[in-house]
Amino acid sequence: MATDEGARSLGRGLKSQLGQILFSWIPLMSNAFWEKFLEPETKGSKFLTLTRMPRKTALIEAPTGDEAFDDFLDRKLGSKSRKSLRYDRRKLAEQGEVTIEKVDSFEEVRASMPATCLVEVESWKSKEGAGLYSIRGKRGFFFELLPELGKSGRVRLSLMRLDDRPIAWQIDLLDQGFAGVHHLAFDQAYGKYSPGKQLLLENLGLAWRERRTVDFLPGNFDYKEKWSSRVEPVRELHWFRKCLRGHLAIRLLRWNMRARRKIREKAASTKAGENVLRASEE
Repeated sequence: MATDEGARSLGRGLKSQLGQILFSWIPLMSNAFWEKFLEPETKGSKFLTLTRMPRKTALIEAPTGDEAFDDFLDRKLGSKSRKSLRYDRRKLAEQGEVTIEKVDSFEEVRASMPATCLVEVESWKSKEGAGLYSIRGKRGFFFELLPELGKSGRVRLSLMRLDDRPIAWQIDLLDQGFAGVHHLAFDQAYGKYSPGKQLLLENLGLAWRERRTVDFLPGNFDYKEKWSSRVEPVRELHWFRKCLRGHLAIRLLRWNMRARRKIREKAASTKAGENVLRASEE
């Protein structure tokens, strides 16, 4: 929000709408926004509230000086990691011509969407049922949403190709001075060359030059924290109208949260389960 008063008005406006709608869901709030603006609106409210235990997100803050991204990366990566990255780049280049395509307009994003399916179907996430398009209806949703976001400059889609074959892709959600890494996937057949990491670093460098703060978005895995400038909690609020349907909805949501927690606990005991868990939190 541009001003504190604007943020407070948003909180009051959301609360006023609960007279006409059943519930409001506000995910991925910064901790500062929650504590300063929205939490005071929920305290003493007649409406039903359900908050989720804070998750973590890792951020790379936009540069304020003249430091180059490569210099920043040298500070964050050890010599062994930098050597491994150079090796992966060289070995992938030996397999054929490597190109990276970045698109951000309605027409370009729409034209690129079919190529993303070729990557998704060969990614480990999809093979274990945790890919972006694995759930029924999600592919159609993203095929409509992402091009529409391109109309307002709110998305950038990146594709890495090897001899025209797409082997990795990434979705960045954009705002003024901001880039959120929403999704990253790669063809498992080329996993030993780390195409996903190579594409991610290419896009992090671009965001750095554009002076955008990069938000890796939950979940917060070790490699994200290692590359980040800071790690902070994010909040999630479900706000329900106080009525029979509201009580039923909040009970159903609590049941769903308990069920998902049990699934995560069970999945953590196996390697495949760990992969599914990681993908579901990204």
